[in-house]
Amino acid sequence: MLQTFQVPGGDGSIFPVAPTVLLGQVPVLSTLLIRVVAGLTTLPSGWGWLICAGIGLGYAAIAVPFGLMTGFLQFRWDLNWNQFFLTLVFPAFSEELVFRGLLLPSFLENASAGAWLFGLSLSTILFILYHPLNARYFYPPGYPMFWDWRFLVLAGWLGIACGVSYGVTRSLWSAVSLHWLAVIIWLFVFGGKGKLHVNQTEMLHESH
Repeated sequence: MLQTFQVPGGDGSIFPVAPTVLLGQVPVLSTLLIRVVAGLTTLPSGWGWLICAGIGLGYAAIAVPFGLMTGFLQFRWDLNWNQFFLTLVFPAFSEELVFRGLLLPSFLENASAGAWLFGLSLSTILFILYHPLNARYFYPPGYPMFWDWRFLVLAGWLGIACGVSYGVTRSLWSAVSLHWLAVIIWLFVFGGKGKLHVNQTEMLHESH
């Protein structure tokens, strides 16, 4: 029974429970699945997109000067339309699905600020560690660039920006968009594609 003031959700202590076995009764898996579904089926509002844009500009205001001053970023226009759209799937969508969609509490969980900050910290740390481990075991062209401390700092800041964007808008699509934009600008404007290509060429020479 719901009282009138509890519709459509005025009482934050009421948590929706799915009627199915998969969504409502399987420990851990149920929570993770609900998080993903909630994040993907929620679209940012107009204000949400504006906030996401503001977060993106804030990240750029920090990341670009840092990258230029440390020499990690260099202006180098090299656009490839196939890779432009492929980066939307990987890394943007796939990584956000895991590091924000699975690891951060959704708005349906009514998580406390402390729990949410813990999730943000955990997801950011794992997001940073993922890149060098991925290069070491699954993506050799990314080695040693993904071990570069400057790249890891930028990745950490991006993880925080995407996490905050997701938390504010309640939508994974804002985090995916922010991640995608950061990757394509790095790859095609600031020499990221060239760095990956150079590292891959060096590894091929070493193997011979």
